[in-house]
Amino acid sequence: MDISCDAKCLVLAKDESAREIEDILSPHYNLMVTHKNFFDPSQILRRENILCVVVYIKKGYFDLIRPALQLSKSHFSFIPFISILHEVDLEIVRICGHIGIDRVLDRGTLYSLKNVVSSAIQQHTVRVKASDFGIDRNGYPLLVNRALRFVEENYLSLMSSKEIAEFARISDCALSRIFRQHQLVGPKRLLMFFKVRHAVYLMENKSLGIKDIAILSGFTDEKRINDCFHRIFQTSPHKFRSELTGNEQRAEMWHSIFRSNI
Repeated sequence: MDISCDAKCLVLAKDESAREIEDILSPHYNLMVTHKNFFDPSQILRRENILCVVVYIKKGYFDLIRPALQLSKSHFSFIPFISILHEVDLEIVRICGHIGIDRVLDRGTLYSLKNVVSSAIQQHTVRVKASDFGIDRNGYPLLVNRALRFVEENYLSLMSSKEIAEFARISDCALSRIFRQHQLVGPKRLLMFFKVRHAVYLMENKSLGIKDIAILSGFTDEKRINDCFHRIFQTSPHKFRSELTGNEQRAEMWHSIFRSNI
């Protein structure tokens, strides 16, 4: 699942900053570098098939670009945004997080930009669906259907089954009981399956370590991803990855594993 030069990245930067970013990314990606639309990238995002936005921020004009960044990210949440700060400013970092910027780097870590872009694109382009486990959402009552859709759309950020139950406006125990009545694993285990499936997709990218994969797949840390792999595969993610054969991406395997956990 390597991201090639066909992937189009939008770079919003000026002068020397743009050239620095180009030197790092141009061997790997099809870049669009713009100065004219620096403070309003939304027109380009509507017109072009952009997979990632990289924006170089200097403290002096952050307040000018902030509204456009916030608007663009709210309308194009499916596109990863990476900010590079000319100088470290914790308040700007905080605001970027509030806006929804996916990664914030400082200028001193530009050497890692290629890997950061690759990881961000993969995190946003890999999406696990209920159908990956042989689940047809339309075959369930409305409450179960809505809960399944909520997990599909938010599994990377969800930390517990309680959040799923709160969305469904029902208790955690009651939702688990309803899931099992309809031949599904409980919401907690379902969420684990989604995250593990996402992690297995990312394992094809050899430049990502297990710790990186854990974070990109919504796990709190490397210990948590280890625990989940042992529960599903009875092995560690390191060993699982070393023995990848290609069958791990086949739908039949995931259908079978999921059914065996019901």
